[in-house]
Amino acid sequence: MNSIIYFNTAIFLFLAGLHFYWMTGGRWGIEAAVPATSDHNLVFNPGKWGTLVVALGLVAFAAITFAHNFHFEIDVPHYLRYVIAFIFLIRTIGDFRYIGIFRKINNTLFARYDRQYYVPLCGYLAVSEFFLAAY
Repeated sequence: MNSIIYFNTAIFLFLAGLHFYWMTGGRWGIEAAVPATSDHNLVFNPGKWGTLVVALGLVAFAAITFAHNFHFEIDVPHYLRYVIAFIFLIRTIGDFRYIGIFRKINNTLFARYDRQYYVPLCGYLAVSEFFLAAY
């Protein structure tokens, strides 16, 4: 059980660090991180504030995962664990066009990475966070 907690916390912190890196102007991996149309135009252009919100959310997910399971003296409602699991379940399923299992656009760099890495990672996080919340 503890290994899942440590692993998920590390994943959240790594992803938060990557988003902080992008927010400060880093370019590594950004081409594969944003969904694109079939003619390779970006679906959206994430700004610094949006990237910051995602990074801080991931830090919060790490803190909730770690603290809740080790019973730190912070007042985190138990249902937040289910919220985290649900967020990653929705991300795994996707928007039925550009992201997730049921995406229709499959000929972009993002779609390839989504299929190979992002969907399995989000699916793992959804299942494991649900498991940790129910434990």
